[in-house]
Amino acid sequence: MEKEVHEFHIMEYTALRAQLTQQYQTSFNWLIYIITANAVIASWVSSNTTSKSQYGSLYYVAAALPFLVSILGHVILYISYRSIHASIMYLKSVDRKYGADIGFGRFYDQMKMTAKLPSTRGILNGICWIIDALSLGFLCFVIFS
Repeated sequence: MEKEVHEFHIMEYTALRAQLTQQYQTSFNWLIYIITANAVIASWVSSNTTSKSQYGSLYYVAAALPFLVSILGHVILYISYRSIHASIMYLKSVDRKYGADIGFGRFYDQMKMTAKLPSTRGILNGICWIIDALSLGFLCFVIFS
């Protein structure tokens, strides 16, 4: 019975690792979608500066959309990383119970100790903050020009 439970946890571990990889990819894809949406909206607003009076308040709402989309990106990344963190903590608890065959917790802890590279979350959040700054600068440029 113990062997079956142990094999179940190894299969569960493998599935959760695949899910983590997919969650990281989804977070990155959302970031690409946000950058694309901001670029499309900003290019439309920039190309229609001569007809600012024709669109009226819609023009200023459209200019605010990149900033709102980038704020939405922060919310999406926060929710995604909260789910990723819960999965990592669960995998570490499984590793503590069945340690020798799985090894995720030790691998993750060693990776964090030896690697001096910034985390994926830090990089994606940094990119989001840059997008926020650019979209807020664009909004200020449109409003004050």
